[in-house]
Amino acid sequence: MQPDCVTSKKSLVPGFDESNVLEPLGLEYLAAYLLDHGHEVDILDMRIDGNLTKAIKKFKPEIIGTSCNYTTNVNLIKDLITEIKKFDSGIKVVVGGHVATFLAHEFLSESEVDFVVRGDGELAFQELVGVLVKGGEVSQVKNISFVKDGKEIHNPVRDLMPLEELKAPARHLVDKYRKKYSSFYWRSVGTIDTTRGCPYNCNFCSVWKFSQQKYRVKSPEKVVNELEQMPEKYIVFCDNNFLENTTRAEKIYQLIKEKGIQKKYYFIARSDTIARNPDLIRKWREIGLLEVFVGFEAISSEALNKMNKRNTIENNEKATKILADNGIITFGSFIILPEFEENDFKALLNYVKKLDKENSHLFYPMFSILTPLPGSDLYQEQKNKITTKNYDLYNNVNIILPTKLPKKKFEKLYVKLYSKTYNLLKLARMHLNKAFVPSTLSFIQFSFKHGLPWFLWKFKKPQTCLFIALVIAGFVLVYLL
Repeated sequence: MQPDCVTSKKSLVPGFDESNVLEPLGLEYLAAYLLDHGHEVDILDMRIDGNLTKAIKKFKPEIIGTSCNYTTNVNLIKDLITEIKKFDSGIKVVVGGHVATFLAHEFLSESEVDFVVRGDGELAFQELVGVLVKGGEVSQVKNISFVKDGKEIHNPVRDLMPLEELKAPARHLVDKYRKKYSSFYWRSVGTIDTTRGCPYNCNFCSVWKFSQQKYRVKSPEKVVNELEQMPEKYIVFCDNNFLENTTRAEKIYQLIKEKGIQKKYYFIARSDTIARNPDLIRKWREIGLLEVFVGFEAISSEALNKMNKRNTIENNEKATKILADNGIITFGSFIILPEFEENDFKALLNYVKKLDKENSHLFYPMFSILTPLPGSDLYQEQKNKITTKNYDLYNNVNIILPTKLPKKKFEKLYVKLYSKTYNLLKLARMHLNKAFVPSTLSFIQFSFKHGLPWFLWKFKKPQTCLFIALVIAGFVLVYLL
């Protein structure tokens, strides 16, 4: 039997998906377990190769597994299932992933999917395939949901596997796509997960529920051994909270340094951990840490407490300065609440400018409109207020909850928040800073490779194009000096 794993593409912002395509690590893990049990497996990454019919004709799969990890992909995955069944109704279709776990009922009732895998999928999918091959009883396979005699069956979940027992992902199955994987202006990007879950329980997040409120880690030795096998120059740690165990992070740093591994890194971390461990950040910068994503979320303690963030504004400010002092680019995320009034937008803008000025670069402030995502406490609290079930709009930039301001006014202030934050002076200051040479070089390469100067000129933005040229010239002078 031949299970064929499939990923898919959802374009929310033109050009964004093209520059943010990470390897399908989850499918690589599933494939590793299937290969280990003698199945023939292939991965079709539809973000890069969208010819599903051609792939099915060539591989002739009996089972197709697809992942749904983002709410905005729900409708797309449903359409994909329909397309597969239309081509060959005999193919068994399985969907898994973060969002599929929380929307199992919806997938079973509103699509032609045969099975939904809930939670970690490695063992469940492997066992399901084995049962289908042998003609066994699927009721014995934990973590799966299906329909039998018109009734939904949701099998119990298994205990979580220690990550030390996790097989290495079958990365070789995406070698044909590897040159296409990227993260914004980083090229040659590999991804690795070293933890799963999160010990915190923010009300807008469902990661901790997906992982049964447990936080699991790989040993430093296992992490570094995997890193050594990865050919990519740039590495994205896709953990939700990489620095939670600082002793482990310190050991990983030591092993990377001892082995002389030369790579550039990005990870997600909480500001309180960064604030308490400035020396650890300095050490990671020494071995190649370039970018960190931090969820600041709010500018008042009251708002943080409502989100159950268990953090402080002071930690956010300390973390920003520590990262900037080490020449690390900070992606700082703030949540726009539906009760925001005009003064709240102004206060947030002024705070971000103040933080940027005093702490010498909050490089990339990001503003997300509060969106109740399936599986989160917030979703349960607000589901009766949600104004649309069109999951395409659950992208943190559309309004799906009633706002205190008129919707048009709210949208206008939201757009203004971005336009006032990313002015030409800020962009110049960002990319002319000598501490950020690696990222600036990548930005320049990305711009010219994708024709950005031509695009801006074409659409009547010669002043912006001239600005980019001046930034590049200025950067060269700063770098040479």
